[in-house]
Amino acid sequence: MWPCPLCFTTGMRTQKAHEEIDGGAKIWIRLPVHGQCPRTGLSRAKYYELINAGKIKSASLKEPGKLTGVRLVWLPSVMEFIERHVTMGAA
Repeated sequence: MWPCPLCFTTGMRTQKAHEEIDGGAKIWIRLPVHGQCPRTGLSRAKYYELINAGKIKSASLKEPGKLTGVRLVWLPSVMEFIERHVTMGAA
């Protein structure tokens, strides 16, 4: 498992670290560089799919004249998207 880009921890420590860092707070998070986001289980490609479809809120921090920047997503919008897709009962 790759370290979380926000807190640089892995495995079980990641879950505990995120509880300590955000505690469900309204925060912006970076997209995972490799693998899946430890908070949501979504891959970088899935995040971009949701961003491009307008289903989650994101921000691009890029300096004028630069080719690259940092893409952040609004964690509450991601959690709301996931909640809309929850099914109850037998799967």
